[in-house]
Amino acid sequence: LMNVKHQKIKFKDLKIWLKKIKFDKTVHRFLIITAIISVYIILIGHLNFILVNFIFLFSIYLYLKIFKISIILIYSIIGAIIIGYIVPLIFQMPSP
Repeated sequence: LMNVKHQKIKFKDLKIWLKKIKFDKTVHRFLIITAIISVYIILIGHLNFILVNFIFLFSIYLYLKIFKISIILIYSIIGAIIIGYIVPLIFQMPSP
């Protein structure tokens, strides 16, 4: 077994750490993408599967600023169609 020293975490250190991550872009990006994924999961049972995939792809591409808005729109439509129709046909599985 490894000898692990337990350090006492001080409230002051925790407060400093929380301030650092509060302004960290990586943390913000993680939280926003997690929120988008959560909305996607919630919407799957309530809206058309292809529409939900389009909204998900569009919002992720838009947030990450991958392409111009026109390209994002085209890729989102193509991706939603592939995920909604072609993938279930290839793998012989029902779509939600």
